Amino acid sequence: MNKVYLQKLKDRAGEMALQNMWGENAYKINMEILRLDQKDSASCTRLAKYYMLKNNIAEAKNMYLKTLEIDPNNLGIIERDQKEKNMTE
Repeated sequence: MNKVYLQKLKDRAGEMALQNMWGENAYKINMEILRLDQKDSASCTRLAKYYMLKNNIAEAKNMYLKTLEIDPNNLGIIERDQKEKNMTE
């Protein structure tokens, strides 16, 4: 695995999330990160948010569950995402 390439992808995905960019490009970058590093909980969380914004609740749930499987301490992130979704409805 090329660690420099993976880190660039992670940096870009993080930047996109901070800029509230949740489109197809962000989806592809996060999927590539997961392909290279199946234990990247941040990508799982970003993908869960992507799916939530697309109203694909089943896939969002799968990604949130994977996030918790990787790192149970991410429950706070999941709760924050749910609050954000509730505020926009």
